[in-house]
Amino acid sequence: MYSAYSAKLVDFVVEEPSSLVGQLHQAIAREGFGQQWNSQTFAWQEEIKLLQQAGRQLIQCLPEAQSRLIFLEYEIARRAEE
Repeated sequence: MYSAYSAKLVDFVVEEPSSLVGQLHQAIAREGFGQQWNSQTFAWQEEIKLLQQAGRQLIQCLPEAQSRLIFLEYEIARRAEE
């Protein structure tokens, strides 16, 4: 499955948000979307902070969650039109 970013939750929660945004930009550019709007960048920055906070809380409550994977900007299969 394609995703612009994937990592174990334990690695994701310690990654610098600006590094994650950069990785997302690079992946989207490789897919042919060379220009991203500022609003998308700001949205990623806020979403990453919230996801990291939730990830830390999850790991604290369920240590086995450290090995879970997180995917950002992944493809969603579409249903064929009938």
